Amino acid sequence: MSEPIFKSLEPNIMVDDVNETVAFYRNNLGFTLTVGVDEKMQTVDTSVDGHHLVWAMLTRGDASLMVQNRDSLAKELPDFKEMKPGGALTLYFSVLKIDTLYQELKGKVEVYQEPHKTLYGADEFVVRDNNGYFLFFAEQHRH
Repeated sequence: MSEPIFKSLEPNIMVDDVNETVAFYRNNLGFTLTVGVDEKMQTVDTSVDGHHLVWAMLTRGDASLMVQNRDSLAKELPDFKEMKPGGALTLYFSVLKIDTLYQELKGKVEVYQEPHKTLYGADEFVVRDNNGYFLFFAEQHRH
């Protein structure tokens, strides 16, 4: 058997305002800004004060998420120029202590689907972020 090639998956989602998105994920979901890049292409750590970010990496536990504004993405991939954030993409977070997480988020974010049991036996709820992306939080119960 060969060694695995893939180490991780770190989505990079297009957003209208990176600073606003960093604030949403920090204040509501408990993510930490790992690193950012501002419009002057300067690296920013932890504090975004006085910086207009064009890209950022956010983490919480083993989950990582990159966010990038449309103009920055369109420089690399011109097709993004006409696209809208929040498109046909969902983000699925495998979590522990889903009940605790739900209580933490309830009232802070838009809950799109209340906690429920999925057809594959997980406990799950869905929220919508400030850009329109659907975030699935699920706890697997393996026997």
